[in-house]
Amino acid sequence: MHCSICHTPHDALDNYCRHCGASVAVEVPVVREGEVVAVAPWEQVKPAVRKGAMTLAAGIAVEYALRRLGKAMVRSAIAGATPGRRSVALRRDRDAGGIEVTETVYIRQVRRSG
Repeated sequence: MHCSICHTPHDALDNYCRHCGASVAVEVPVVREGEVVAVAPWEQVKPAVRKGAMTLAAGIAVEYALRRLGKAMVRSAIAGATPGRRSVALRRDRDAGGIEVTETVYIRQVRRSG
């Protein structure tokens, strides 16, 4: 087979000429009346489609559950931290002199409505 424009040989499975890029005429088999074309019956395809749909649904359910669990954990962590001022005093004695450390921690809680 040769390209109709540049006359370069090409394979039967090529859709375009490798030299000039022109579209190569593809021969499509014609189905005439009375000829039977084999198509996979729906009953053979149905189990594969069902399995794919079930796998997809299970994946979505797991993702939804994990997101809900994550949100619940974050909410409980935020609820456990009460807003306001906390002060912690640590006292340690070293050798002859004492060291006193006082830390003040501010916790800010932001809540979104809606």
